[in-house]
Amino acid sequence: MIERCCEGKADAVYQLGHPLGFQNQIHLGETHCCQTLYDLNGELAALMKLAVLVYRVLSGDLICNDPGASAYHQLNRARELKSLRKRAKLLGFELVDRSSGEVLLNPVS
Repeated sequence: MIERCCEGKADAVYQLGHPLGFQNQIHLGETHCCQTLYDLNGELAALMKLAVLVYRVLSGDLICNDPGASAYHQLNRARELKSLRKRAKLLGFELVDRSSGEVLLNPVS
């Protein structure tokens, strides 16, 4: 439910005794304010951090700056090339640019 709230998908579930419906975003607030008694896998701690971030964004304390899809693709390509270089080196190979035929030693953008 907390993930849905973070995505901006608040729900109201209507049931007997709740004339305005039960709002799922209350879980986000309860998680933010809760006192942890037992959290074996650290799931609640991660949700609490997420709740704090959402609160800070909604209150205007934290500004979310999305660099855009092209920046994500460039970063992802650099990570993939780094991983491929590492795997190739373990196998005794080097990466080669197919268009020029030169060995790719330096990071490629």
